[in-house]
This record gives sequence, C-alpha cells and structure tokens, in this order.
Amino acid sequence: MFVEERMNKASVTYSIICRGSDGKRLRLKKEAHPHFTDLAAAEAWCRAQAGIYASRKAAHERKLAWRTQYHNFNELLTKFTGYQKKKAPNSWESNLGYLKNWIFPFYLTQKQMGNVNDWHLAFEDFRDWISSNERKGYRGHGDHLSVSTQNNIIKTLNVFLTCLGTYGLIDKDSVKKCPPFPEDFSAQRGIESIISAEERDAVYKSIAAENQAAADFFLVLWHTGMRFSELFGLPITSLKVGKMTNVTFHEGLTKHGINYMENGYLYLESQPDNDECKRKVDKSLGRKPLKGCAAISPKFSRYIPIEDSKIWKILANRFNDGKDRFAKKEFTAAMSDYRIFEDLTWHQLNVALKKAYIDLQLEPKSYHCCRHTFTTLSLGRTRSTVITRAITGHRKEKSFERYNHLFELLSMQSEQEDQDIPRIE
Repeated sequence: MFVEERMNKASVTYSIICRGSDGKRLRLKKEAHPHFTDLAAAEAWCRAQAGIYASRKAAHERKLAWRTQYHNFNELLTKFTGYQKKKAPNSWESNLGYLKNWIFPFYLTQKQMGNVNDWHLAFEDFRDWISSNERKGYRGHGDHLSVSTQNNIIKTLNVFLTCLGTYGLIDKDSVKKCPPFPEDFSAQRGIESIISAEERDAVYKSIAAENQAAADFFLVLWHTGMRFSELFGLPITSLKVGKMTNVTFHEGLTKHGINYMENGYLYLESQPDNDECKRKVDKSLGRKPLKGCAAISPKFSRYIPIEDSKIWKILANRFNDGKDRFAKKEFTAAMSDYRIFEDLTWHQLNVALKKAYIDLQLEPKSYHCCRHTFTTLSLGRTRSTVITRAITGHRKEKSFERYNHLFELLSMQSEQEDQDIPRIE
C-alpha cells in the first residue's frame, strides 16, 4: 500500500494504491480512507493500515495453525481424488464437492478437529449437523438436504476415512463407518410416475407436432429404459443387427418371451463424459464408464433388445444419417464419435417434453419416468430381476424391491378397474 500524489488544476489530491491478489494495482475509493491535506498524513495512514493488516493476518494464521498440526489437508484431498478416480470414475467429482462443502467445513471449522484419527468420535454430531432444519443447501437454493443427499455425504465421509486408512495416513482403528439415515420411501417415485401407453402416445403426438426428432427420442427412451444421458450420447456403433454375441443372455431373453430377432439390439459400453455432449477441440466425444461401473470394458457392457419395429425404424434411419456424416468426416475419423441423435440438444429435449405436458394439461413428468416405467413393466412381464437388471443396468438389488411393489399395485389397480360385478335382484 502506498500513496499516489495527483496534481489537478487547482489542487493536489492523495490516492491510496494497493495490490490485489493478482498483483494488479487497485485504487481505493475516496470513501475508504480519510481526506488527506498533505503527503505525510497520507503515508502515516498507510503505515497504520499495514500494521493493522499484519496483525490481523498473524492472528488468522495462529487461529488456523491447528489445521496443519496433524495433516496437510490439501495433500489428503489430492490423495483422495486419485483414489476415487479409480474407484468411482462417475462420482468422484461429486465426492470432492461433499468433502469441500460439508465434511471439511464441519470437522475443520465447526469442530476444529485437525486430527482425522478422532473424526469418528463426532459421527453423531455430524449426522445431526447435516440433517439440521437450520442447515440449508450449500448451492444457495434455500432448500434442505434430501435424505439421499445426506447419505451420499455420509458415504463420502466413510470412503475418505477408508482411503486414508488404506494409505496408512490414519490409524486402522480410526477407520470406522458413520451410520447412514434410514431410507426415505416417501421421496421415492410411485405409481404416479408411470407413463401409460395412452399417455405415451399423447405426449409423443404433442412433441411431434413441433419437433419430430424430440418425439422419437422420447419414444425410444420409453421402449428401451435407457438413462437420458445414455441415449443422448448413444454412438451409431451401438446399433447391432441379428443375434446377440452374449449367447447366455440371448437364451435368457428367449426364455422370458423377449423376441428381438426380427430387429436387433443396442450394445452399451460407455456414456458421454458431460451432460450436453460437448465435443473436444479435435471434435471427438469424451466417454466415461456407465453409471456404477468401474471402467469402459465389455465386462460392464449392456445389451438392450429392440422388440418394437417402429423403434427399430427410428434407430436404423438415424444410424444411416450418422453414417452419411461419418462418410463426409464431419467430425473425426472414428464412427464412435457420431451420435444417433446428433441433431438434438439437451435444452431442446427438455423444453419439448415440458411443453407437451403443459399443452396436454397433465402433471409434468421427466424423461427419467420413461426408465422408471420400462423397469416396472419389464419386471412385471418377465418376473425376472436378473433379466430386467441386465437390460436397464441397475446396480443395486434393493432398487427392485420398489419395482416389484409397484407392479403389484398396478396389477391390483387394473383388476379393480376391470371388474364386472353383476347386479343382484
């Protein structure tokens, strides 16, 4: 901080100049300092402010000294990042967010516990803190954390402790598990999220009136049960004709009455590495493992049979459109960089679905409801958790307890509606 003497036509003024964090000169506003009548007074004020700043900085450093007494948390964060990139390539960024926005603020700021070996002693306080009614969402929306988010934070805490224990950075006896909260079944999707065939047709027709490509996307999603990101980034190389190379799965499908041989199937091995399928500088598409999978590998691949001829027609025509683009080398020399739904954007699709429901005066539903519907109906049709999970890629077995229950409710509802009870005279 220093004084700059400025000459005007009729007088001399004194400005205070300081350096920002980027090293650039910053001029303090006139309201930020007294009016100086001479250079000596201005320089004296600067020296006093420098002393105040130095004193506050020293006090702040003393206050935070305990943070590095046991661990260097920047180094721990780097270690954890590398660990999670290998273990959870799809969720490591979310885990870092939970660490920085919830776990570290609680243990390092609220509790001032610089020794991670002691963190397990405050598990209950941590659970109370993240579930507190006074604690708002860190993104500024003002809403409380859902139970699933709270459990994701707790899971990240447990993985962080496991990581440090694996590398010998904390004592093995300190690697304990913070208990999660009971699952909130009231927040799960119910029958109201199922999209019936009648509703599907109405929504399809409404979208098609303005955007046929978006309507086709909706229909394919309803018939395949894929996640939005999987279909949105689906490469043309995923479409296959004939019998599946996985003979065991083919036989399982046949056994459960799923006939796709007149058409073909989709082979999924990866998904786009960003929601909007933004291309890299070389115009290639970044890919990452499917949700819940450790790597892009045939070991974690999925086969999705296409039974409906209309769906096959949509995919086959779009395959050939993509093949034409590939022949012209619009992007790269790799066919896997050409998408089935290349002509659609994330924004177009979401706007189209929302508008369709508004126009039809129906309760709005998301694209994920297509997956929810497919899973429920497939499980009810095949009565096979193994087959349905293989098609949809659900990794957690407990998820299907909900789908079993939903199909039973749908069956009961259908039976009640179809009853024909004769009048008794």
